[in-house]
Amino acid sequence: MSLAPDPADIFDAVGTVNSEPTVFIQSAQAPDMAVTAATINGAPAQILPQGRVKMPKLRSGVNSVMFVTIGATAGADVVLFEDGGPAAPSKLKEKTFGGGRTGVNPVIGFDINAS
Repeated sequence: MSLAPDPADIFDAVGTVNSEPTVFIQSAQAPDMAVTAATINGAPAQILPQGRVKMPKLRSGVNSVMFVTIGATAGADVVLFEDGGPAAPSKLKEKTFGGGRTGVNPVIGFDINAS
């Protein structure tokens, strides 16, 4: 795996420049949540089966991934994972969905710092 939780808790995860991690999100409070779209550094990303997002080679500095979802609820905890392939996924960061005009903001973002 190429990502890890940020020990300084400044970023949502840290990684290595040029690595190509596959990430996904899950929520125990919103088990029906699904990812409908994603962007990486502002560019559209392809959604793979099971809501996975294959990131392009990480550039030096901050790499932002934004997930657009359906089925989430305000206050639900959302966890960012790196897909471990045959190994268990790696938990990177937990955040909480905020409220919006319709009850929940369906977009949640994570910043990955690569060096």
